[in-house]
Amino acid sequence: LGTGVITETFPTCDQYTLQGEAFSQAILNDTAVPVPLEEGIKNMAVIDAAFKSANSGRWEAVQG
Repeated sequence: LGTGVITETFPTCDQYTLQGEAFSQAILNDTAVPVPLEEGIKNMAVIDAAFKSANSGRWEAVQG
């Protein structure tokens, strides 16, 4: 048991800061945005479903 299990440790970071900085650099350097807008929309749909579930006490499907 446990054969092939690999544990990786990463330094602590603030993913939102890193994402914001990468977005800023894309604007400043006129390059592609590293995370497409569609990903943010999908994330918000999941967050909305989580809040709806907390209020209803039931499983809520992600819309979108």
